[in-house]
Amino acid sequence: MSNNLNICRMKLLQTPFPLALVLSLFLFQPSLRADHIAGGGITYCSLGGQRYLFKVNIFRDCAGESMKIFSTALTAYCGASGQTIQFFLPLKKYKPSPGGTPAGNDGRIVSNFCHPDSLKCRNGTQSGYAEYLYEGEVILPPCTNWEITYKPGCCRNALNNNSATGMQFSAIINNQIFPSNCAPQFDQRPHPVTIVCTGSAVRIALGGNDPDGDSLRYTLTSVRNANGTAAAYYSGYSQYVPMTNASLDPLTGDFYAVAQASGHYQIAYMVEDYERCDPARKGQRKSIHYREIQVSASPCQNQTPYTTGFSVLSGGFMVSPFVVEMCEGTAISWTDTIIDPDQGASPTLLTDIPDKLPGAVISQTSLPNGKRLIQTTWTASPGIHTFLVGGTDSVCPRPGISLKTYTLRVRASANSGSDRIVCRGDGTRLLAKGGTSFTWRTVSGTPLITGVNWFPVAGTQGAEALFIPNMTTRLEVTSNGITPCAPHQRSCATTDTVLITVADSFSIRTTPDFKACQPGSGVLEVFPSNSSFSYKYFWTNPLTGFLDSNRQANFSQLVRP
Repeated sequence: MSNNLNICRMKLLQTPFPLALVLSLFLFQPSLRADHIAGGGITYCSLGGQRYLFKVNIFRDCAGESMKIFSTALTAYCGASGQTIQFFLPLKKYKPSPGGTPAGNDGRIVSNFCHPDSLKCRNGTQSGYAEYLYEGEVILPPCTNWEITYKPGCCRNALNNNSATGMQFSAIINNQIFPSNCAPQFDQRPHPVTIVCTGSAVRIALGGNDPDGDSLRYTLTSVRNANGTAAAYYSGYSQYVPMTNASLDPLTGDFYAVAQASGHYQIAYMVEDYERCDPARKGQRKSIHYREIQVSASPCQNQTPYTTGFSVLSGGFMVSPFVVEMCEGTAISWTDTIIDPDQGASPTLLTDIPDKLPGAVISQTSLPNGKRLIQTTWTASPGIHTFLVGGTDSVCPRPGISLKTYTLRVRASANSGSDRIVCRGDGTRLLAKGGTSFTWRTVSGTPLITGVNWFPVAGTQGAEALFIPNMTTRLEVTSNGITPCAPHQRSCATTDTVLITVADSFSIRTTPDFKACQPGSGVLEVFPSNSSFSYKYFWTNPLTGFLDSNRQANFSQLVRP
């Protein structure tokens, strides 16, 4: 074995190519082994300092050649300085999760198909789609307009609506003004690539989740060639009409269309990320993300199910069929119905409510005529909460599937904290929420005297203070009702009260130490200093545990350990 290794080394050293060229060929050759790229995009998140986690997700039709790209190259160009950086992201192996199916070469199946093992993605014979995720840590210096681009090596499916053959994804980032931004994330959507029957409606959720709670805006845009230029559309189609009756909700990213003919339709869209919360930067754009997705239509007979939206609502105000507003702490309940247009079909619920609304309780009831009733209850916490609700049917081999974005806008209320008990002479720290400035007053009990018993914390606009009461006191806090990150900025209730019960300090005296013969027995007693209070007692033996709950505790059969 040693001789063979030496021969291999000699052959490498004697190659007529420069070393850099050999390494370059080795590194980029795998990108020639994949085609039928169906879409994807770039996203990122700050890790602190100038460190960022970048992700590239790629969708491909498994009818093409095997996916064997084990790292992918991105180029970053700063328009302000002219600086160019190239970096590589390794392929992240998909770890199967409940309901997920691995694809070949470390991807995951993203097709709506009854039997994933029959797909070409898993060495079967049926067409299907797989997703591949690349991610890695990158050092990115500050720049107001980084353009991050990725060009898949090769190639697209033949498209019904566009002439493009190559492809380019991009993201534009302002990490000079927003160095700590996390862009919207698009990981682990149930079926990001949809296959439908010809003539069926397409209902897919293309929106992302923004970790910072930023405002997102979605716009249809042009499919791109590999050089980044807009590709020409065929007659009857355009960037705004990539399919019949196409529409994209600018606030949620929900896409609707009708697949009139068999084949592949490419959908390109742009996601803009705007600051929502920081008053000094509110409304400024942080990043832009150019993404693509594909819809495939084949000749079959199956309509996609759909949802009706919020109904039979309790505890909130309906803004639209898919948007509800309520106040913090409100117990809200609603019903929703999944409807399948096909006779005899039985729709199944698809939702991420358990992840997006912690503590929510969901119940389901099967109804006649292809309907399923969904009832949900939840106690509202402040913020804007978006979640997906949709359905899939049992029609094989290509079940219909749809997803719709729902939004709960929970408006904050003034909150002075929970009631509490303190000993006389001790202080308690108060923290108000539900606004940006606060004032406090005494409803009953100890008057507030700044610098004597009332010590506001500087820089908190009255939200935080230390209070030292000398009697039981009820305080009221009033907020200005403004919460920058909440919907419409105004809170529901602007006042709240807190009760601070003051108890006198006390001491206790116990029975003096004494000796007893084994097995010992006797009475233990405790004497509180203030007989006007009511007390609870709890005697314990370190060896045996609980002994008694009376002021006088009897013991017996005590032996020396």
